[in-house]
Order: sequence, then structure tokens, then C-alpha cells
Amino acid sequence: MSAATGMAHRLSLVTSAVVLDGIEMDEFAELEPYLTRRQAGQIEPAGWRVQVSAASDCGQEPGAAATPVTLAAGDPGRSRTRSSGVTDVYNLLTATHFHLDVTARRLGICLDPASLPQRLEAVQVIRGLLLGLEAASGAQFLHGGVLSVAGSGVLLLGAKEAGKTSFALSAVRANRDVALVSNDKSILRPGGIAQGLPYAVGIGPGTLSQLPELRTLATRWSGGKAMVWPSQLAPALGGRLARAVRLDQVWVIRLDLSAEQVTHRPIPAEGGTGGFLPDTLEFSNAMSPRWLYRLAGLPDPGLGPDGRGWLEELPWLEVAGTPWPRWDPAAVARVVDRRAGEERIPR
Repeated sequence: MSAATGMAHRLSLVTSAVVLDGIEMDEFAELEPYLTRRQAGQIEPAGWRVQVSAASDCGQEPGAAATPVTLAAGDPGRSRTRSSGVTDVYNLLTATHFHLDVTARRLGICLDPASLPQRLEAVQVIRGLLLGLEAASGAQFLHGGVLSVAGSGVLLLGAKEAGKTSFALSAVRANRDVALVSNDKSILRPGGIAQGLPYAVGIGPGTLSQLPELRTLATRWSGGKAMVWPSQLAPALGGRLARAVRLDQVWVIRLDLSAEQVTHRPIPAEGGTGGFLPDTLEFSNAMSPRWLYRLAGLPDPGLGPDGRGWLEELPWLEVAGTPWPRWDPAAVARVVDRRAGEERIPR
């Protein structure tokens, strides 16, 4: 469905804390399956309501006397709080309007549906609200991908360009018992439950050369990478997309295209998570709407001591080599499972 076609339809998505109503746009595919379509007669959650409205003209921007505000990605904006307590926020670059009523827990977004920057910004702000509410409930966020390998949850860690996406997508394509939970950014709940987050997956030229079938799925290109919705990615590879899994192992990925096979070795517990991967665990997102967190009193999503503590309880391995043309992650997972209770390396 094109963005123009979607203008004629209404969309209603729900979580336990948010109701999203408004025009249907292709970009909202990035929010699914993390939000579900509301069914007729379904009781609405007592939480935030987000209303997305379409207009070629969303009204006048706040005047020069309004308060300057920095929006996501450093975009300049202006904000003004009315006597009713509603705060108007206007992006001076994209011309997107936001109307925030914290007391009533309502967020209005007015945009021109013909504008791709405005549509993407709407998704980023809605996603940011979802993440902020999760953080307020105690969830932790980290930089890393997650696979479900024969029912065992595996966290893939590594610095940028370490090969996390290559290993994950190769595993999903080559093995039907592997499901993709998340590619690069994940949420971690008490008990070690990992869940994917509604972010498009960026696929670089090297991975695309091995998986050319994904090139046609790109909804846009950013930084030289094809951006593909998670809901489209796994099925295109003949695999599955899983919503969540309990973590059992941590694999630190190191891509080495000169290697002939994938090897693995246990990582000693000394030093903890930060000692082995300084800063690479930290959840960061330049598109986070920190202005919304500030106005709504929500925490900025991140990884705290609780999250690091959960991860340090798991066995860690370094997984290195090349995943192309295919590799068997279940073989690595079975090695760790056999060590459990005997040779398992505690963290």
C-alpha cells in the first residue's frame, strides 16, 4: 500500500499503554508487530492516546517569541505552552506539528501525508513514546541483536560494523529453527526476557551482496544502507520473526571474511560486560524524542546496572569468522547447552 493510498484508510493500533489512531501510512509498518490492530469492541487501555491527522497546512508555527527547542537529530524547533496546559511543538525543518497534553495523556501529530520526512518523524516520535513508557516501567534497553535458536535466546553483541546483521540474517536464511527477534536494538525485561524494538533494519552493501533478494524490499536508503521493515525481512529469507525470547547466551560477534568457517571460544568472566565491550552495550538513538521525555516526565531509555547484572549471569562466547554462504548457529548453541551446570562459565 502506498502512502497516497493509505491516506484513505484509518488505522488503530494498541499496546497495553497506548492507543494510536489516525491515517494509515506505510511507515507504520515499522511499528508492527509491536503494536496490534484494535478489534471491534475491544476495550481501550487506560493510557496515552496518539492521534495522527493529515493536513497540507497544520496551522501557524509558534512565533519567534516561543521557546527554542532541539528536536531529534538536532533539528531546530519551537515550543509554546498554552493556557490550557497543552504544549505546541513545531519542527522548523520538517514543518511537523505536535500537540502534547501531559495531564490528559494525549499526543497529537499533524503532518502532510505527502511528506516522507514528516511521516518518518511521526513514527520516530510514536516509537519514542512507547520506549519512554517502557523505560518508566523498569525495562532496560541495549545495543544488540537477538535470535531465537531452537528455542534458546541468543544476544548478539559487537561494535558497529562488527557483523551482527550478517550473522543474524545468514542464520535466519539458512536455518528454519532460527527466528529473528531484533537486529540491532533490543529491550530487556526482568527475568532476562528480550524483545525486539520497532526499528527498520539497516542492511549494508556487503550483506546485500550475499542477500540480493532484500534489495527490492528497501523502503528507503540511509547512510548507504537499505532500510527494511522487520515484518518483511524474515519472511523474505524464508524465516520467522519472533516477538520475544528468554536470553540464555551472549555471543560477541567478530566478522572475518578471510576465515573459512565460524569458530567460537568462551569469554572469561573477569571484567564483566563493560570490561569486554566498553560502550558497545549502550543503547543510543539519535532519533529519540528527548524533548518529549522532558515535557512528559519520562526517562530516556538506556541500560542500567540491573540490565548489566542480568547479562553477567549468562555464558558469553566470542563467535568469529564468516557466516557466508551459511552457518549453523544451533551447533554453537548446543555446545553451550551441554556445558550448563558443568563447564558453564558464570558471569
